[in-house]
Amino acid sequence: MSLDVRGLRCFLAVCTTQSMTRAAEAMHMAQPAMSMQIKNLEAQLGVVLFDRGQRGTTLTPAGRRFELRARELLDALQGAIDEVRGLDARPAGPVTLGLPQSMSRLLTVRLVADTLQRWPDIKLQVAELSSGFVPQLLARGELDIGMTFERHDSPNMAYAQVAEEQLVLVGPPGALPPGPGGTLSTVPLARLTALRLVMPGREHGLRILIDRVALANQVALDPVAEVNAIHQILDVVASGVAHSVLSYAAVTQAHQAGRVSVAHIVSPELVRPIYLAGTLNQEPTAAVSAVRNLVRDTTRALIASGEWPAVRAPA
Repeated sequence: MSLDVRGLRCFLAVCTTQSMTRAAEAMHMAQPAMSMQIKNLEAQLGVVLFDRGQRGTTLTPAGRRFELRARELLDALQGAIDEVRGLDARPAGPVTLGLPQSMSRLLTVRLVADTLQRWPDIKLQVAELSSGFVPQLLARGELDIGMTFERHDSPNMAYAQVAEEQLVLVGPPGALPPGPGGTLSTVPLARLTALRLVMPGREHGLRILIDRVALANQVALDPVAEVNAIHQILDVVASGVAHSVLSYAAVTQAHQAGRVSVAHIVSPELVRPIYLAGTLNQEPTAAVSAVRNLVRDTTRALIASGEWPAVRAPA
């Protein structure tokens, strides 16, 4: 079987936009040609990739599985292209990377050090910001690459899921004893109703996820305070005043230093996807491609080594 790269790109454009028409616009082609690309791909694979209905074009279970593999294939192809180009030209120039607050502490030092070692002519600029701003800044050209927790419906954006992140309960030192062998212990979501909680405001993406899962499971959470800055939440928790719910990436250093204790939340888990995002408005430079691949590889390495214990590769 020989899969066409353009067909894969068309497929991923439809995945991103959930619309044949918007995907065709993003790929600068006619809508009938886009539909034909998808039909040809489905015929090659022998499966239906999309459900086509009045509410738009949505992935079938087979389509969701193939989306992950298609992104991996195109990432690998782009990586090979970047490596070949790099034989003749060292990546150079500015690259601006946007990282959510929760991931910045875990990734920034490693990414800056590795970039300086591998590509001294790249000037890496790391911006720490709320995940919700990443798509806007990418669209305006103020970021070259970004990591975010949500996919926005835009024909000019490309998203590749690199991980799934499990949120954790964070408590004062000693409040959440470790499990067997020093692993994180577990706490059912319903148990959080008995705790004093400090959490981000209701408009914060993290809070929206927590409230949605709590409501679906008939768990009533009533924070005693709302604080948006993660370092301030950690200070409040470390003082013994309250518990909180955050990503493990946000609390790694505080946990390792013994300032806070941490436990997995279960029944159900609180999980959010992590996407590596970029814009389709222009071809990435060799420097942008190099840093994008570094972010992806660093994330995978942290997961494989166990240094990011509450994160796993996408299913």
